[in-house]
Amino acid sequence: MEDCIFCKIVSGEIPSQRLYEDDDTFVFLDINPLQEGHTLVIPKIHTRDLFDTDAEVYMKIMKAVQQVGPAIKTVTGAEGFNVIANVGSAAGQTVFHTHFHIVP
Repeated sequence: MEDCIFCKIVSGEIPSQRLYEDDDTFVFLDINPLQEGHTLVIPKIHTRDLFDTDAEVYMKIMKAVQQVGPAIKTVTGAEGFNVIANVGSAAGQTVFHTHFHIVP
């Protein structure tokens, strides 16, 4: 989608602090973090939200969360972290590209 900021981050049009990338997912630091290490995990393909995301893509996103989460925990010294998905504007979603927050 041409106006999606996350699609522009994936394509390299907008710079980001990339932490991890594979064929299907892209993981980067949030520019307005709630805590040090606040990270976003997104699919490379554009989907609007959790309900617009194919189950196979969702599983790939969760796999990336499992791979990156422990490293974020270690680097930040956190005892744990939250995984958050805001679905819809009423829930606080402001970028309409499926994404999960990892917040230490």
